[in-house]
Amino acid sequence: MAAGSYDDPNNIILADLSDPRQFAEQPRSAAGVTTSLASGPGTTDQSGVFRAANSGKVPRNAAWARLDRRFDSCLNLKGREALGVWVEGDGQGQIIALRLESPRHISYGAVADRYITVDFTGRRQLTLIETESSRWSDYVWNDGKGLYNLYRETVDFGTIESMGIWYNNLPKGQETQCVIGPVKALPMVACTVKNPTVSINGTSIILPVEMSSGSYLEFNVDGGCMLYGAKGEPITQVSPVGEIPLLSTGKNQIEFSCSAVDGPSPRVKLTVVSHGQPL
Repeated sequence: MAAGSYDDPNNIILADLSDPRQFAEQPRSAAGVTTSLASGPGTTDQSGVFRAANSGKVPRNAAWARLDRRFDSCLNLKGREALGVWVEGDGQGQIIALRLESPRHISYGAVADRYITVDFTGRRQLTLIETESSRWSDYVWNDGKGLYNLYRETVDFGTIESMGIWYNNLPKGQETQCVIGPVKALPMVACTVKNPTVSINGTSIILPVEMSSGSYLEFNVDGGCMLYGAKGEPITQVSPVGEIPLLSTGKNQIEFSCSAVDGPSPRVKLTVVSHGQPL
C-alpha cells in the first residue's frame, strides 16, 4: 500500500510540536541526557525544535529522550495507519521514534513504532508505513516493555490512546536538535507498480506487468516468472524482457525502477536471492 498526501486537509494531526501544552509533561530522558522542546522558527508551519544533549553517563544506544501525548479520547485510525512528518535534520545519526499505543487492556502493552535515522541535514518529507519489527532490541528504552509486548502483541489502530516522540542513540558529548513538523495520520491507498525493472551492475531485466497492492512477482534463474495475487493465487505468467543480470564478486550495484502511473507513488519490497556457486 501507499499513503495519501501529507497536505490533505482531512488528515488527522497527532502531534503539533509548536504547542508544548499538547504533551503530558516536560520531556523525560535517560540519566545524563538533558532535553527541551521549543516552538520552531516558522510562524505558521506548526513545527517544534526538539533538543537533547548526552553527557555520556549511559551507552549511546541507551541515551534516550521522550515526549508523550495522551489523547482526550481514543482515536480511530483504521484506514489511516500511515504517518507523515517533515524533519529538518542535523545529521548526527540519532533516531527519532514515533510511537502509537492502544490501552493496555486491549493490546497488552503493544506499540507501533516507526523509526527515522537522522543521517541527513536539511528538511525531508517522510512517509512511514510499516511498523518496526526488530530494531527495538537494538536500543535501551526504559519503557517497561518486554519481548512479548513488542514482538507478539499488536496495537488496535481503531483505538489509539497515546503517542510518543522519542530520541535514541544520541551521540556522546554533543547537542542534537531537529525541527519537527506536525505528525499526521495519513490514509492508506492502493497503488500500482507497472513494468518493474531490476538492474544489476548496469544490466537490466524488465518484467512487463502491472502489479496491484498486495500482489507479488517471482522471477527464477531459469527465466520463469509468475504474478501472484494478495492471497497467493497464481494470476499470470510474465515473459521477461532483457538479459538475466549476474552478480559479480564483491560489491554489486542493484537498482529498481518502474514506469510512471497515475495515483500515489508506488512502494515495493525487493528480495534478491543468489543462485550458483558462492562468489
